[in-house]
Formats: sequence, C-alpha cells, structure tokens
Amino acid sequence: MIEYVIGILALAIVGGIVYKGVTKADEIIGEPPVVQPKSTKLSKARLTALTKAQLLEKGKELGIDVDKKLVKSKIVNQVYKAQ
Repeated sequence: MIEYVIGILALAIVGGIVYKGVTKADEIIGEPPVVQPKSTKLSKARLTALTKAQLLEKGKELGIDVDKKLVKSKIVNQVYKAQ
C-alpha cells in the first residue's frame, strides 16, 4: 500500500515539474510574430492591363482619390506614383 502512495507522490512531483517547464517555455517563446503581407508594386505594364474600374479600385486601396473622368494612362500614372 505504501508503494502506491510513494508512486503517486512521485508521479505528482514529476508532473508538476514538467508542467512548470512547459509554462516557462511558453513565457520565453511568447506569441508568434504577426507577419504583414508585403504589398507588391505593380509595373506600369501590369497597371495598363487592368481595366479602368480596377484601376479606380486600386487607387482606393492605396488611399488616393482618382478622378474617373481622366484617361486611363493618367490614372495609371497616378496609381503607379501612389504605390
């Protein structure tokens, strides 16, 4: 009977040590870093291949106000410079 008590006590001690080691490792490692997606700069040729509506949308994504009355080549230049 005493062997069971000693075995359970030893198991509890080992379990406690392992648990503290795991939580300590989590504190050291911490949260994984958040990776920001890289915005790829489109070439003028790629921008020219987009439709005028897509260029206007891209301009909105970049935070610029593009006049939709302009010709496509001027919109391409504005979006290209804003990247």
